[in-house]
Amino acid sequence: MNLKKAFKDLIVKGIGAFIGIKIITIALPEVFQYNEVLGLFAIVVIVSGSFVCMEKFYDGCSWLINASKNEKQ
Repeated sequence: MNLKKAFKDLIVKGIGAFIGIKIITIALPEVFQYNEVLGLFAIVVIVSGSFVCMEKFYDGCSWLINASKNEKQ
């Protein structure tokens, strides 16, 4: 069970951080031109939001995999 949790954490945090960084590099220069505090807030919101999205995506995929395994049996 610990290996499964470690794998989930690796996927959620790794891919979530990657998506967050990609979004930041695209959108953040525009935000920082207007307000630096808003830009810092945007960094936190983007990264935490991408973590949440990846966690929901992982949970949905694992539910789908478990459902298909149960259907085959």
